[in-house]
Amino acid sequence: MAIFSIERSQIGPRRLSLSRLTAWIFGFDYFISYPWSDGKCYATTLAYHLRKQGFECFLDSDDVAKGDNWRVIVNFALRRTSRLLVICSPSVVDSKAVAREVDVFLRTRRRIIPIDFGTTLKNASRNIRLRQLIDESVVSICENVAAITNGPSENVIVDLKDSFDLVRKAKRRERILAATVLIFFLLAAASLVGFWSAETRLKESLSRGLAARSEIESARQMDLALLLAAEANRIRSTTSSRSGLLNVIERAPVKQYLHGEAAVGVVAVSPNDPEFMVSGHWNGTLTAWNLATGEILASVSATEKREATAFKPAISFSADGTRLASNGDDDKVLLWKVSETGLELHRVLSIGLGRTVREIMYLDNRRILVAMKSDGSTLTLVDLETGDHEDLPDAHRETPSAIVVDDFGRKVVTAGSDHRIVLWNLTSSSLQRRTTYDAGEWVLDVDFDPSSTYLIAGLERTGVLLLDTETGNNKKIDRLGGGRVFAVAFASQHDGSLGFVWAGDDGVGDYQFEDAKVRRWPIHLDAVLDLAWEPGQRLVVTAGRDGKVAVLDLRRHAAISTHVATFDPSHEITASVLRPGKRYQLLGDETGKLHVFDLDAGKLLGSVDAHDGRILDIVYCEETSLAVSVGDDDAIRWWTLDGTVLSTWGSAIPSVGTIDHLAIAPRLRAVIALVNDGTVWRVTQSKLHNRNNGQLFLMDSNQPRVFAAHPTEPWIVASKGSEMIAFDWKRGTEKWRVELDEFVRATEIDVEGGTILVARGLSIELRSAHNGEVKARFPTGRIPVQVLRVAGASGLVAAIHFDSSLTLWDLEDQTQIGSKLPAHEVIQAGFGGRGSALLTLEKVDGINRYLFRRWVTDHVTWERMARQVANRTLSEVEMRSFDVRR
Repeated sequence: MAIFSIERSQIGPRRLSLSRLTAWIFGFDYFISYPWSDGKCYATTLAYHLRKQGFECFLDSDDVAKGDNWRVIVNFALRRTSRLLVICSPSVVDSKAVAREVDVFLRTRRRIIPIDFGTTLKNASRNIRLRQLIDESVVSICENVAAITNGPSENVIVDLKDSFDLVRKAKRRERILAATVLIFFLLAAASLVGFWSAETRLKESLSRGLAARSEIESARQMDLALLLAAEANRIRSTTSSRSGLLNVIERAPVKQYLHGEAAVGVVAVSPNDPEFMVSGHWNGTLTAWNLATGEILASVSATEKREATAFKPAISFSADGTRLASNGDDDKVLLWKVSETGLELHRVLSIGLGRTVREIMYLDNRRILVAMKSDGSTLTLVDLETGDHEDLPDAHRETPSAIVVDDFGRKVVTAGSDHRIVLWNLTSSSLQRRTTYDAGEWVLDVDFDPSSTYLIAGLERTGVLLLDTETGNNKKIDRLGGGRVFAVAFASQHDGSLGFVWAGDDGVGDYQFEDAKVRRWPIHLDAVLDLAWEPGQRLVVTAGRDGKVAVLDLRRHAAISTHVATFDPSHEITASVLRPGKRYQLLGDETGKLHVFDLDAGKLLGSVDAHDGRILDIVYCEETSLAVSVGDDDAIRWWTLDGTVLSTWGSAIPSVGTIDHLAIAPRLRAVIALVNDGTVWRVTQSKLHNRNNGQLFLMDSNQPRVFAAHPTEPWIVASKGSEMIAFDWKRGTEKWRVELDEFVRATEIDVEGGTILVARGLSIELRSAHNGEVKARFPTGRIPVQVLRVAGASGLVAAIHFDSSLTLWDLEDQTQIGSKLPAHEVIQAGFGGRGSALLTLEKVDGINRYLFRRWVTDHVTWERMARQVANRTLSEVEMRSFDVRR
């Protein structure tokens, strides 16, 4: 404070009493300004009486000693005074000192109280400086002129005391009010914090509950499960909500749900437009859909019955996709024109009285085969050009429930509840029965394989029957879960192998012949009555009794992944690295070739002979735009990528032994090499260098080695067996060293979190980058981890296990997100987009063929995907049932 700049001699010994010292520190109540010529006596007496009342007054005659710098002291006192008393004796109009003190005090915006003797101030000329400073509206205390020599009257002392007490009471009230407001504010803040904390706990509890319910509902009603998982993540994003989202999205490859008003009995996709689909409903409605947008193009009625609730629909597209045949009331067949805008009724055929149309199939563009319910012939061939009807021989004892034509238009198969499967030859004029097979039970659907040699049949009780039409050999596949199989279709798998998709009481699934693997997707709340297979886009469209149509995309192994490219190098890939920019992948194989693969274009740009023997490791330095490789020949080579051409920029062949791994600190332009004898070296294009002739440190164990370099600071962490060291390679000093009780399988530095991830045994440890101490440890399951990748911004960790499976982890909660991702033989993984995407390199079915896939890891995107797939919102009943609030 300024008071401490005033020396003791300036204050004087008399003024060092406690009250005076307090006044100098905390301020004066009154500063008395007066003209020396005629106001000193009055001012001195006034100060005496005010001090007796307990006020601290500043009076220059008392508080300024000889030799003091009075301007400094007066200015300091004025700034620390509550009230200025101006003694307006007759000579005040000529006092420059009083005018100056008033001028200084005005800047504090505090109260000025003039004591006017007679009308000295009131009648003063406007040219007088003091009159200009003190506004006319300021209320003065009037005093008799005789008081100049007699001292202040009692009324003046009382007025000053009452005035100050009034102000002190107002201030006291202000302080009480301020304290009350502060208390209420603190209470409100505490309540707000408590409310926020309670609300947070409530949201977390509700989020966890909805995530758990989504897991339960995913076993029977997928669209509801998707919406519950999305709501859980919207209410509060937690590990549980993200895991629930991931699991429910991955549970079935549903591309989109389409919602109708009544049970769906049949679906068909146009043969010339895979985005055009028609569904037949049990209320007699036909609905045309755009599969790309989920938009309803048209909705028409196939029956004239006003209250049709159990109308079994049957539909079939013509070979060119321009016509659609459907059943109508009784023996009617309706022919519809198909256009981009929907369906238009073109023609109505009456097949015959006393019979009801149950199934329809276009044999070609001009003929349809109709299955009838009657006591006589059950199959009728109709020529649409001539209108002729031909009743076929009585091949079935009851009405057929399935009719299929092969892809070549040469064979037809019919099947029904009489247990018979009848194979027909399709001629230019008619159908000729070829062979009849006994399935032993009701056949609900049939389909030809692409070669027209094999048939699969959906059965009422025991799953699916696989039938060889050439030999008659058959095999029942009964591992589909039980119940009726209403629909089947041959479907090629992602790798080109053959399998089939099926639908029935137990949902929808697929079966792979190669490994007899069954996948089951409970995507409907009720039985699935039909499916349509679109081979071009590998879509499966299902018809549910629950009124929903589900569009499944079997091209995707996983709903959150996208196939980027396939690479077939003919040799095993032994090392790879993704160039920054996330477009070019550099891959090294077992023959020493280095490949450049363009992920955007999905093609190989070029290859060079990089090493003699396999390539052991590749790293990339963003700062220098150089790639560095090491091979079995112990050579380290630097590479530039000019456009699409790899060129050698430099090489080094150090005589230090076999180099196992490389690490790079990109911003520091340093390459660190780990040699199989346990030594660690720093490498340049021409030599090993740094302390000890380039050797940084030695690890004595002969166990497996892993290490990682910090990207921005000059230190690395390395482990050999159960020993782990952090080393500053620029200073040549060891940061820390720890002994572990298990071998380290993988390590990675998390720059954002300031931790080191260590995979050893069946757990991942988070260790401090400062001293190596364990901060957290969490289990990773029954399969050890061999590779770790960290996305610092999002706090995600991707772990590749020893069985080549892939899992995601949340670093903050040390919890796995979802189940294992449906990836196969993962070789490499790396994050991009600040952790929002993960690129994986996977080996295809154990052969030297590789698949690049991009995985979405952003939970906000997962939530949006879930809502898009469900294609609806929660109903009011569902919201109340699950306590969901908007």
